[in-house]
Amino acid sequence: MGVIKGRKREKEKLGGGGLRYRVESVMDEGKAVESGSSDFLGKGFGKGFGIEFLNGEGKLEDVEER
Repeated sequence: MGVIKGRKREKEKLGGGGLRYRVESVMDEGKAVESGSSDFLGKGFGKGFGIEFLNGEGKLEDVEER
């Protein structure tokens, strides 16, 4: 079974997300199956859901998700 790596297209990204990578396995009959993905969501995804945390100084900050 062969493996293909690459980046997802813009329309395949999660809302507010940054980079999205994928790994697909190619079966004997030529069909591809997504076998893994990795997302760098950055701060945009957390902002969309109002996710914050208290930093070491006690101030609220937006999360940066990976």
